[in-house]
Amino acid sequence: MGYKMMDFLSPVHHPERYSPLLEHTFTGVRQADNLFLGLDLSTQSLKVSVISDSLETLWEESVNFDRDLPEFGTKSGVHTSPSGRSVRQPIPLLLHALDLIFTRLQSLSFPFSRVKSISGAAQQHAVVFQTPALCSALAALDPSRPLAEQLGEECFAMGSCHNWQDSSTTLECRELEDAVGGTEEMARRTGSRVHERFSASQIMKVRKEQPEVYAATSRISLLSTFLLILFLCAPAPADESDTSGMNLWSLSPDSPPGWDEEILDVVSGGDAVGLAAKLGEVERDAGKVVGTVGEWWRVRWGFDPSCILCPFTGDNPATFLAFSLAQSEAIVSLGTSDTILVSTSAYAPRAEGHVFAHPAHIPASPDAPTQEWMGMMCHKNGGLSREFVRDTYASSSWPTFNELALEHTPALSSPSSFSFHFLKPEIVPFGATGVHTFVSSLPTPTLPSPELYPSSILESQFLSFRARCAALLPGDNVKNIYAVGGAAKNDALVKRLASVMDAPVWTPSGAASHSACSVGAALKARWAYLRHVSTWTSGGTAAPLTFEESVAQAPSAKRATLVASPDPKAASAYGHVLPEYLRLEDEVLAASSIVPA
Repeated sequence: MGYKMMDFLSPVHHPERYSPLLEHTFTGVRQADNLFLGLDLSTQSLKVSVISDSLETLWEESVNFDRDLPEFGTKSGVHTSPSGRSVRQPIPLLLHALDLIFTRLQSLSFPFSRVKSISGAAQQHAVVFQTPALCSALAALDPSRPLAEQLGEECFAMGSCHNWQDSSTTLECRELEDAVGGTEEMARRTGSRVHERFSASQIMKVRKEQPEVYAATSRISLLSTFLLILFLCAPAPADESDTSGMNLWSLSPDSPPGWDEEILDVVSGGDAVGLAAKLGEVERDAGKVVGTVGEWWRVRWGFDPSCILCPFTGDNPATFLAFSLAQSEAIVSLGTSDTILVSTSAYAPRAEGHVFAHPAHIPASPDAPTQEWMGMMCHKNGGLSREFVRDTYASSSWPTFNELALEHTPALSSPSSFSFHFLKPEIVPFGATGVHTFVSSLPTPTLPSPELYPSSILESQFLSFRARCAALLPGDNVKNIYAVGGAAKNDALVKRLASVMDAPVWTPSGAASHSACSVGAALKARWAYLRHVSTWTSGGTAAPLTFEESVAQAPSAKRATLVASPDPKAASAYGHVLPEYLRLEDEVLAASSIVPA
């Protein structure tokens, strides 16, 4: 997986909607040989990115659910129950968003006929409960009428789908873990421990509490698969990488790939075969052509009948593809929470993280085990804790915070000092709560000086990153870090990240910096098209073109800027204090009344 992120995406043309520049942009598009379209169906919006053969992002369009479709009454794209635990999104909202975004593109004279291939991505874990009426309605779509008008409530056993923020399935999660033998066993089998937002517990809850809905359902599709079904106007397989986020798919190389029958039996209440039929097929070749756009899309919008479709995937896998990560490279998203994506050839699932099938995996045979993986870790208290330290110890000033962060290295000093700030119950390490400080490995009420806190919070968070990446990369270290998110612009933060992680830090330019998910989907569409129209060789032998090779064949353009390199002496010292940090983390977990997984 050897092509580097800094080698290809050129800056995006991103004029405001209805800008006079638009006509000029699309005039250029019409002269291009091929276009590739990627969609990102997220919690708050639907976005489209269009790239060229040379991987230049030519245009983007988006629909914000709250602003552009206010009739649905969503807040931040969802409906949330009074308790805050149930978080759902109406399916008609998604249909209206599709109609609206393509209407906008049409009004701007977008050349739909130039699009050779389409792929998409959607928020992970969410599922749509469909009835047999959906396939009948899709087969009979009238191109003169919008999609939302023709897919009524009879097409869906439930009129909404859960959102990743939903936390209403705690009881089902406990039942599932007890049934399969605990947290670690579930992670070993499916790549992740049971989570409330994952599909298994959500389906189980519907089957138990709304049996009439479950009985009326002919197909349960991931949201990404549902989007693909709409474009095909026909049934479609799920993507293996997105399926990995359901707690239902057997992911371990020690077992045959497929639905885990024991877990299906628990979720379905004893009818594993029936649930497997509802879940449908999974396409393990991420770049395989699964069909062409349906007639409604061809007639209404002008897509060419030969425009192909490949499996749509989840938002995190698509973001991963936007950076074309080489083996042992990582994306670090620094925001309110922090997320790490790592490319690895080792299957090393942990209860506090996730492992998914690689989003550009090509299996050696239909039954061959997966050999490439995407590791993911979510840290809930990322920017939240950094802002707390800024406000408490740096006069609410980022310049002051940065100055202090660069001036001190408390973990490497004598005596050593560590602080942990978990303002909300943490995901990694799971269940850690509270503020904890240590000096010379002993708990203390405070650090020796308030000035140490800005540096200490960064050291603590990034030592956690280093430990978790090491677990996902047995015998290896992170080679390059691509930092995204608001905090990636903070010079002091990325400098400390480089030294603690012992890896150079890059920040992307162009569309990958703000539209990675839809750009990743468009890159996947282009990869599928190249495989479809040409015969390629890999390493001198006939083999399917890999995603990385498809990227490498495009003209090079600067994709990222090196913003920080590790200080060799400091990086080595942080490696030496890592065992002490992990021991203190265990003490924090004990104080939080949580036993480390």
